[in-house]
Amino acid sequence: PMGLALLGAVEVFFGNFKAAARFGRLSTRLVEERDLGPEATAQAYSNASCNTIHWSASIDGTIRTITKAGMEVGVPGGELEYGFFSGALHFALNQIRGLPLGAVERDASEVCLKMKELKVEGVLNMAKPHWQYVLNLLGQSENPLVLTGKAMNETEHLNDPKIRGSSAQHVSLIFQKFRLARLLGSYELAKQQAKILTKQFKDYTFKIGFLVYDVKFNLALLWYHCARESNGGRQRRKYLSKARGEVKFMRWAKEKGCPNFDSILPILEAEEASCVLSEQPLVVDALYAAAITGASGKPHHEAIALEHAALYHIERNDMSAGEEYMRRAVSKYLDWNAHAKVAAMVDKLGPLLGTKSDDSTIARMTLCVPALGGRASSVE
Repeated sequence: PMGLALLGAVEVFFGNFKAAARFGRLSTRLVEERDLGPEATAQAYSNASCNTIHWSASIDGTIRTITKAGMEVGVPGGELEYGFFSGALHFALNQIRGLPLGAVERDASEVCLKMKELKVEGVLNMAKPHWQYVLNLLGQSENPLVLTGKAMNETEHLNDPKIRGSSAQHVSLIFQKFRLARLLGSYELAKQQAKILTKQFKDYTFKIGFLVYDVKFNLALLWYHCARESNGGRQRRKYLSKARGEVKFMRWAKEKGCPNFDSILPILEAEEASCVLSEQPLVVDALYAAAITGASGKPHHEAIALEHAALYHIERNDMSAGEEYMRRAVSKYLDWNAHAKVAAMVDKLGPLLGTKSDDSTIARMTLCVPALGGRASSVE
C-alpha cells in the first residue's frame, strides 16, 4: 500500500493527477480489502489523503473521512506516528476547507495534547504551528503575528535543535507565519516570509499536501496587492508577473482535473481586473460579485472576496458600496471565527468607514471580537 501511495506522489510531480489519485485510492482499498492492520492502514490513509487524492477530488468529499479514519484506526492499534499524522491532517484539512475555527481548534487541541502525552514529538512539532495559527486567528494570542500561545512558543520552537535541523519543520513554521501576515494585512512581513518560502523551499508546492491551496491563494493575493501599491513601471510588472505565475499554476492544475481552486480562481480574476481595468469599474465589480457568489459555502473565501471588493470601492472613494461590502466581509469572518482578522480590520478601516457611518456600524463590527473586549461569537 505504501508503495502505491508513493507511486501516486511521483505521478503528481509530472502533473498526472488522475493517475496519482488512482494509485492513492488503490493503496487505501488494498488495506481495507486485505485487512492489513492499523500500521498499514494509517500509513496508506495519511499518505493518500495528503499527497495524491486531493489533486483530483474535492477536499470536501471522502478525503475528509480518510484522515479521520487514519487516526481512529492507527492510534488505538499502536501506530502512533502515522495515526497522529492522520489526526493532524484532519484538523488541517478542516481549516483549509473553511470550517469554523473554534471547531478546528478543539480538534487540534485534542490531537496535539494526546501527542504530547504520548511523546510523539516529530508529528507534534509539525502540527503545533498550524494549531497556533488557528489560535492566533481566534484572537487567543498576545500578538497575532507571532506564533506564541497555548500551542507553542515561537522563540523556543525555533531554538529547538530538532526544528533547526529539519527543512520540513522550518517550512511548516514559515507558511503559517506567511498566511497570518498576509491575512492580517502585514504585507512587508508577508513579503519577507513569501521570499523565504519561494526561494529556499522552491519545491514546497508538492511537499505540503493540501495546504498548497491556501498558500498559492495567499501568494497571489500578496503579489496583486504589491502591484497595486507599487509606483508603476518595472516594479508593477514584476509583481503582476508573480501573481500571474501563481494563477497560471492554478489554472494548469484545474485543467489537469484538480477541483480545489474553483472558489479561488474567480477571486483572483477580480483582483487581476482591479489592477489592469481601472477605467472599467462596472466590469471589475461584476467580477467581484461573481467571485463572492462562487465562494458561497466557504466563509473564509467568501469573506476575502467581500473584503477585497470593499477595498476596491473604498480606493475609488465609493464609500457606500465599500461600507456594505465591508459589513458583509466582517460578518463572514465572524462566521469563520477569525476574530483577530476582524480586530485588524477595525483598527485599519474603522475610522475610515466611520466617516460615512454612525458609531453603531463600528460597534456592530467589534461586538464579537474577544481581542477588542467583545463577547465571543455565537457561531463558535
